[in-house]
Amino acid sequence: MSWLTMFLRSTVGSKAAMAVSGVILYGFTLVHMAGNLNVFLGQKAMAEYVQVLHLVPEVVWAVRAVLLACLVVHIGAYSRLLAQTRAARPVAYKSWKARASTFASRSMLVTGPLLLIYIVVHLLHLTVGALQPLKYQSGEHAHLMDAYANLVNGLGGSWWWMGGFYLIVSVTLGVHLWHGGFAFTKTLGLSAGRQLQLARLIATALAVTVAGGNVLIVTALLTGLVK
Repeated sequence: MSWLTMFLRSTVGSKAAMAVSGVILYGFTLVHMAGNLNVFLGQKAMAEYVQVLHLVPEVVWAVRAVLLACLVVHIGAYSRLLAQTRAARPVAYKSWKARASTFASRSMLVTGPLLLIYIVVHLLHLTVGALQPLKYQSGEHAHLMDAYANLVNGLGGSWWWMGGFYLIVSVTLGVHLWHGGFAFTKTLGLSAGRQLQLARLIATALAVTVAGGNVLIVTALLTGLVK
């Protein structure tokens, strides 16, 4: 067994793997949300955004591969940490009351699986088109999806229930990102005094930004503000 394998199987290694993969996934959610804000600028702006993303197809697939690897590592590391925690305490407490833990940290067992379900649904819905036929751009970019039309048709109108699901997930993502961002800063050793306050402030600001942006987009689609 190599030293790298031994390290990754340790508690410290699992936390490190979870932190690094989480940061990459965190960055993607922020960029993805920012890109989708183009929906407020209209169909042309959204089409131009999609075209820029697909200028080099090889890069698109490389990014997808990295994100998939990070997702696998993130889930694997969390599962290992959870198993180690349960192994250390095979008999449950007779009486337990949360003291230092937060609602966000205790809810990870719920937010994590829900976000995983969302990822699958989102890919089937707006990437593959297995749940609803996708629309494509016209002209020389006919091979690229019409992201604007797909968002409007997929999250509004008769598909309002899907929009409602995305709205719930947006809030869930905010909770998950808040705890993840705060936990990452603690992993770096920022866990005392002003450093702790700054870490909490940064984690809150980023989580609110991502979740708030997604909620704004979905709400606009549900209410017909964007149509």
